Amino acid sequence: MRLSDIDITDDDIDKLCTSEDWVFDSDRRDILKNLDSIDVQACPGSGKTTLIGAKLFLLAKKWNSLHSGICVLSHTNVAKDEIINRLKNSKSPDSEKLLRYPHFIGTIQEFVDKFLALPYLRNLTNNVSLISDEELENQLSAQYWGKARFTDGKDKQLISLFHRNKLSFKNFKIVFNEKENSFSISERFFEELHKNVVPDNSRDTNYLSRRFNLIKFGFVTYSEMYAFANYVLSQTNNLSCYLQKRFPMLLIDEMQDTQKFQDDLLQTIFQNDPKKSNIQRFGDPDQAIYDSFGDGEPNSTYNNKPKAEMFRVIDRSHRFNNDIANLIKGFSFNEVELESEDEKVKSETFFNNGIEKQKHTIFLFDEGKEEDAISAFAELLKSQFNLSYLNSGNFKAKALGGVGQVRKNADEQKKKKSIINYNKNYSLDKAPKKFKPANFIEGILFARSSTINNSSTEAGNSIISDAVLKLLKLANVTCEGQKFHTIRSLKEFLNEKGKYSDFRKLVFDCLNNKIAPNKYKNTIERFLALFDLTTESDSVDFKKFLEFGDVQDGNKAIALHNNIMDIDGVKIEFSTIHGAKGETHDATLVVTTFNYIDDLTCMIEYLLKSKPTLSVPNTKLSEGRTAKPNKKFMRQLYVAMSRPKHLLCLAMPICSVSPIQKKQLIEMGWNVEVAGG
Repeated sequence: MRLSDIDITDDDIDKLCTSEDWVFDSDRRDILKNLDSIDVQACPGSGKTTLIGAKLFLLAKKWNSLHSGICVLSHTNVAKDEIINRLKNSKSPDSEKLLRYPHFIGTIQEFVDKFLALPYLRNLTNNVSLISDEELENQLSAQYWGKARFTDGKDKQLISLFHRNKLSFKNFKIVFNEKENSFSISERFFEELHKNVVPDNSRDTNYLSRRFNLIKFGFVTYSEMYAFANYVLSQTNNLSCYLQKRFPMLLIDEMQDTQKFQDDLLQTIFQNDPKKSNIQRFGDPDQAIYDSFGDGEPNSTYNNKPKAEMFRVIDRSHRFNNDIANLIKGFSFNEVELESEDEKVKSETFFNNGIEKQKHTIFLFDEGKEEDAISAFAELLKSQFNLSYLNSGNFKAKALGGVGQVRKNADEQKKKKSIINYNKNYSLDKAPKKFKPANFIEGILFARSSTINNSSTEAGNSIISDAVLKLLKLANVTCEGQKFHTIRSLKEFLNEKGKYSDFRKLVFDCLNNKIAPNKYKNTIERFLALFDLTTESDSVDFKKFLEFGDVQDGNKAIALHNNIMDIDGVKIEFSTIHGAKGETHDATLVVTTFNYIDDLTCMIEYLLKSKPTLSVPNTKLSEGRTAKPNKKFMRQLYVAMSRPKHLLCLAMPICSVSPIQKKQLIEMGWNVEVAGG
């Protein structure tokens, strides 16, 4: 099918807007009608997902090929699920056909696995299990390193180094060497190895064969799938042509989070040849704070693209009014002229009587008294929002910081300031994305609290499933190949036994009902019965994990485990900036944290709007950690400050703002208060 045969008109868009109750301005209409390769930058709250959904609805109506489809890729499962739900809930019957062959909607990882890496790996083994670096360590430690799989002296030495943490499992992975067109083990592995043993000449053969031997047992990490994908592309000349023919249109969501190795692979496949396929990329380079993890580098083809080179920049937000837009626009790395879609906030019913607009406040605190800023924020919330809305369950206030907590062995300089300074009970381990329950009841309570506070069961389902996986591991329950269960194998096992619906109902009960001590025993027995287990076991850790413990007050436990402070009835949740990306709050407090330098304090010139200037554009900002200011802080603070619908607040040390600067901030529209004064 040729894209040139498809023509999307204003009349098509008008009909869609009528059926879906949408409104699109001229810039958004230009994007919807364009089927060429384009890049789009969409500011926070601009309705990017709605725009992508609308484009797919319009394409679905006109797509008639039975063998060529549209490929929609995202960086995360959350973004993928949001797109899929849009299609499922559309009033257009054509939209659901995009969920079937020949179309594909998934994460970049899923695309790489399905079309490139898995077909190759199935030639090596029928037992492929994708796992994280952490899971690899757990599986190998439990199942293989401790058993007589390896017998010669070198293998025993290798095992010993892993067990003593002299070698890292995350570095013992296969990479693809493009120049030599061959596989090898990560260079970092050999750097670690040669610190502990005398180098030998067998590194490329012996260690690579050892790692491939483990793959035959089914152990493959997500990152290694890209090595196999690149190898397959290098060995199969017509594979790229096939994929371009199969997917003449590629849409990528959240492009700013895509890493360089992912971007390079997609560019290699689709080659940006308009005669074969077109690529449309959507995202916001100003919010590129998740574009690099581990050893990866951020992509440059999109994140370094200035706004003048974008097809369109959507600079009007539905989330907040122009008061907030004017306060935060200076933190846009691409210097986007941020505006509000609506001149006036349409939710004054949430405010206390007599309040026409919110009091955006900078709280100044004495060093060592960071908690004063939280108390002052709570008082401001009570004065701004009416009591019924504060207690409605829909109200969301968050305190965000760049640094969650520092390592226990960090030097005193690095311990200077983190979220813990503002909330001594804060822990990264209690954040939904990283939460690991100490016992089963803690997992249930935290899952329930996550569901209540986020109005979604997704996080709660994941937390309880993780708790069940840990329970099975402690009971030494394994699946095929004598490996511990993963989320995928758990679902497959329960489906095979006809028990998956019972499992889902049990999870639903946990998320929607309080668990008292007298009911907890029955809940545990129902979970164990799914796997033919009982509470009787020789494992001390298994029994300890099942204990109800000292949890007497479920609500108190929920608040503690969800990083929530309750100050006179006002609930404030704490999170890192990275953890809050993509969220929308009623009120947001951004607190100063320390990462070589005070992040918020070092950006004072941008708060005062003395920068950027024509002579000092943001593109000249340094990448260095100790630079003041730098690109990293700018993007983090832009993400944090663009979360609230109604009220934006900051917390800074009183010594960081001079009397003249305080006066300037007030003139700009900030309310400046001394917390605890």
